[in-house]
Amino acid sequence: MQRQTILRFGDFNAMHTTWGCNKNNVSGNHIFNWLEKTGNDIIVPEKATSKKSNSTIDFGITHDAQEWNSQVLEEATSDHWPILFETPFTIDDTLFFK
Repeated sequence: MQRQTILRFGDFNAMHTTWGCNKNNVSGNHIFNWLEKTGNDIIVPEKATSKKSNSTIDFGITHDAQEWNSQVLEEATSDHWPILFETPFTIDDTLFFK
């Protein structure tokens, strides 16, 4: 059975050592357990996304993280660095953009 396509991106404020945080929090444990249960993957940047805690609490969740890329952009005035996600998906522009 093929897994359903899932794409979620955001500020989850979820810390877990699996994705490079120094400690786990309740939200991180919930997401980690859900990922384990469902077989979904996390798209985690190589650098921390929170300026305050030096943790990666902003990331993506998908059914298959292979071939995804992410980059932390050290710009902006928020307490979180923005992330640029690069998807492996392609769009046939003749179908949508006429």
